[in-house]
Amino acid sequence: MHSPTQPILCCIGNSVGGVPIQFMMERALNDRGMDWRVITVEIVDEELETALQGMHSMKFSAVSFFAELQDKAAQVIDPDDRISRFVGSVSGAMYQSAGWLAWHSFGPATLQLLGHEGELENSWIWLSGDSVRTRSLYASLHQAAESCRLVWSHAPDISCLNETESNEHSDAPESQAAMTGLDVHQLGDEQSASDFLLEAFERDQPSPAKLLVIGDNLQKLHPHLHSLSRHYELTLLAGGQTDPKAPLDIPGRVLSEADLFVASIAYDFWRWTGITADLSSLREAYEEYCDF
Repeated sequence: MHSPTQPILCCIGNSVGGVPIQFMMERALNDRGMDWRVITVEIVDEELETALQGMHSMKFSAVSFFAELQDKAAQVIDPDDRISRFVGSVSGAMYQSAGWLAWHSFGPATLQLLGHEGELENSWIWLSGDSVRTRSLYASLHQAAESCRLVWSHAPDISCLNETESNEHSDAPESQAAMTGLDVHQLGDEQSASDFLLEAFERDQPSPAKLLVIGDNLQKLHPHLHSLSRHYELTLLAGGQTDPKAPLDIPGRVLSEADLFVASIAYDFWRWTGITADLSSLREAYEEYCDF
């Protein structure tokens, strides 16, 4: 929605202390010379629907949901959207003439980060477990135009993403890509996924052989990753249950929580403004805030 007043981004959560989103967004907006106002508001879960109605009435342009409100926001802001329904969580939204347009940034932000660095080309992807992060990445991959091979252990039912959605947001960047090129193998457990990937390597002998692994607990995958690292170049994306004080003794690149958080903020910034943020400047702002 276009407004003659200054665009307002509202960062909202039920415990807002120590969250650097406003600080990082103000840095990104200043870098690009954009005249936006960023505010942070603390509410309880039960007030979320009322808060969204108030932001609509006051013509706020965008909203960022802090982690503890993201699942509730998916139920309130656009419950009929099949992507939000599948992921079960939304991290940001912008107001348009038809209402709030919401998304979960982890999946598309990860694809932007890795795609920019060439990590997805000719790669296998292993999603381990059923979580918001694995669902968010799969939903983004489902709509990506590039070819991708994927193994998912403990996968949920993914059939809802193939439904025809009458309320589809055709103007969302993810929705403009052709839903082609995704080769999915749903397997029961980690051992089955590891065996499948080893057999794929022996069969195809790719060069280079790359494997991207996303899981909530990479320590649990340690023996499988150790075996796979003999054949694949590994890139590991940790989840919230992975102990940062217990580093994985596995050859490969590990994307930290800070890497993923900064990438997600950069994606949100692009969705809200249509302008690409400076990742290095965002990372500097993040580190400055953490040092306060």
